Formats: sequence, structure tokens, C-alpha cells
Amino acid sequence: MYSSSDAANCVKPFGLNTTNVLNTSVTLNWDASVTADSFMIRYNEYNTFNYNWKTISGLGGISSYNLSGLSPGV
Repeated sequence: MYSSSDAANCVKPFGLNTTNVLNTSVTLNWDASVTADSFMIRYNEYNTFNYNWKTISGLGGISSYNLSGLSPGV
């Protein structure tokens, strides 16, 4: 069971930045010293409240993720 208080115990990445910004993809990066079993990425379509969630494994010391399948912006 998940509760809102569980979120307070989650590790929050820092040193966030983006690279390789293209029409339909972007690479998300964070400080490599942040480790977790998994990360949850939330993103939305420009100018909407249609949020999407992506859960990625944090195993192996991952510190970046290529988010693809995006729609080109305005």
C-alpha cells in the first residue's frame, strides 16, 4: 500500500539537466551519487495537464535516461 507519506522518504535526484534535446526525444541526467532501486519520471504534453509516468530501474548506478516517443513541441 502506498501513502502520500511514503513519498517523503523517496530519494530525490539533484543536478538535473537535459541533453540531446530533439523533436521527439530528450536525455534526462542527474547526479550519479543519487542511487535508488527505481526512479519515476513524470512529464506532460506542452500546455496540458495530461501527465505521463515512466518507471525506470535504478540498478547499476544509472544516472541518465533517454525519454523517447515524445510529440514535437510548438
